[in-house]
Amino acid sequence: MANSFHSARVLFLGEQNGPVERQLKSKLIEIFHQFPAVKAASLLRISTVEVPGISVAVAITGGDKESQTLVPLIGNAFASLFHASEHLDILFPNPTQIAEIAKIAGNFYTADSPLKFEAEA
Repeated sequence: MANSFHSARVLFLGEQNGPVERQLKSKLIEIFHQFPAVKAASLLRISTVEVPGISVAVAITGGDKESQTLVPLIGNAFASLFHASEHLDILFPNPTQIAEIAKIAGNFYTADSPLKFEAEA
């Protein structure tokens, strides 16, 4: 399940990576290439004030005006790989948050990324 939400404070804890996450990143890259407004994306571990604990989120730079279309596509990609009890948060970070993310994680997608995700060694 994919969730889109607004939070007063998001704590960015680090990049989320692993074999299944790389499969998800590949699927998301294919989606993002269809939306020129999407400039970059990161897969992160986050924590919010509203929901205690650690969640996984995709942070998307640009594309917020297309969120009505993007969110279900991202949700379907996530659901194809993960159990129904798992969820993925979807963030459209503001400039301050983008700077915070850049300090702890790289982008798995940029608008000039190749269509296929290259698995990290």
